Amino acid sequence: MIVDDEPLVRLALGTIIPWRDLECEVVAEAADGREAWERIATDQDIDLMIIDMSMPVMDANALLSKMKEANLTNAPLSIVLSAHSDFDFVRKAFLLGALDYIMKANLDPEHIIPVIHKAVRKLKENAASSWRTDPYNDSDRKQREIWLRGLFREKDYFYSLNLTQDDSFQRWVSQYANSQHVIVSILPDERLDNIEHLSNIIRQGLESLKIPFQLIQIKEDEHALLLCFESRDSYLNVRARVIELLDSLCNTVKNFLNVTLSVGVADSCTDWKIWHSRYIQARHLACLRFSEGPGRVYYPESVSVDVGPPIAPWDYRDMMQLIEKGDTQWQQKLLAGLKQLNELSKMTLESSLPVYEELIWNIGAWLHAQAMNWNQVLETRRRPYEIVEQFMFREDLHAWIEQLVVLLADVLHSEK
Repeated sequence: MIVDDEPLVRLALGTIIPWRDLECEVVAEAADGREAWERIATDQDIDLMIIDMSMPVMDANALLSKMKEANLTNAPLSIVLSAHSDFDFVRKAFLLGALDYIMKANLDPEHIIPVIHKAVRKLKENAASSWRTDPYNDSDRKQREIWLRGLFREKDYFYSLNLTQDDSFQRWVSQYANSQHVIVSILPDERLDNIEHLSNIIRQGLESLKIPFQLIQIKEDEHALLLCFESRDSYLNVRARVIELLDSLCNTVKNFLNVTLSVGVADSCTDWKIWHSRYIQARHLACLRFSEGPGRVYYPESVSVDVGPPIAPWDYRDMMQLIEKGDTQWQQKLLAGLKQLNELSKMTLESSLPVYEELIWNIGAWLHAQAMNWNQVLETRRRPYEIVEQFMFREDLHAWIEQLVVLLADVLHSEK
């Protein structure tokens, strides 16, 4: 179905494109989104739509949003027509499920045919592959999410639930029996208002490839990905395909959400019983962003995770004594200590927490000895330990610590 408020555009798209050669037939037209929706909601017989972004009554994004909310059994793929000034609308269209877009300045076979080819391939894959369409009902999908989340996060999950004796679980997991499994941890490098947008972008990026996958939201700020490859594929071939896939995925998320991703990739395996250990490995690697910075993909052969706490590189008591005396040299002590911490590489927040918790504990003990409390230093009622655990990057945590100690000194010696 071609949806555009300009009759000449509908006529052009219907006549200049060799639809039969593309295994397609134009069976409907609509002048606006509402007219298109009436056809889709009534018959659900449209496989593919080309939709103009800007139309009266109901534009493309309003139509895509309506289809998404309706959760249609046979929702059509959508390609949007966009003017150069419509990029923000195009980005939203992708979040709402659009497959691709065509610039209105390029309405000629040379530019349109490759996009239609892509859509036809996608339709064929959806029809032929159970990996990219869900042949089960919604309760089955949710059950698989529960299984994966449990297997990844809990060491004894399959023992405690006796999954080895669960016929439904065994039927599901048997499809992975002759595959190489690669588990990936995906962390967005900033807090997102709507994590579902990220899920949609990741899923759409993966569905355009021919790699079997399962995507699961582990927590509010983390996704895990299970990728499957042929057992006969070599290690180098698998790694090359993973690198290509994740580079494309990170670029897509950056382009459409303006968010970078930190990604950890575990060693491949062939047994679902060790998915838990592989997930832990992947997550540790992704969490290296704390010391190494955002927007990177970490592979096991390129970096090792130091899971042990580092030794505190400076004596907090010396700094606290200088603050108590009103000696401003405490500033040099603090900056020197933070600088030494900055030089520790390949650290996660989890492995670094003992150092920062010790510093917070010392400050808290000192406040208590001065008949003071944290409320006199912090403007929030949250406990400082909780605040520390929320930081993604060491640079931001150190800036907060520096500000905290400055406030502490100011409370004690405001005249200085």
